[in-house]
Amino acid sequence: MVVVYKKRKKGYYAGDANWRFDVKPFGSKRKMKATLIIKCSQCGGLTIAVQGQKSKMCPYCGVRVELLRAQKVASASNAFKASTILKKLKREQGFTSKS
Repeated sequence: MVVVYKKRKKGYYAGDANWRFDVKPFGSKRKMKATLIIKCSQCGGLTIAVQGQKSKMCPYCGVRVELLRAQKVASASNAFKASTILKKLKREQGFTSKS
């Protein structure tokens, strides 16, 4: 018995590991969305959200924060830069990662 797989969209076939995912071949770069640092309206905690996201759960108090209404503290081109800015802001406010 011979099993024949038809080619799927974008040239991937069932034997290829990437056939189920929208993974682009090597050499193509993915564009990352801008990342925002927002302030929770309930507790004032700072968190990171991707631009275009509608809501985010606050990691400190659990409230759902609507991103269109939330106070935006800073913006960065990618998540790594936003994380660095967030650490700096928390350090300035007196938060420490080590207790």
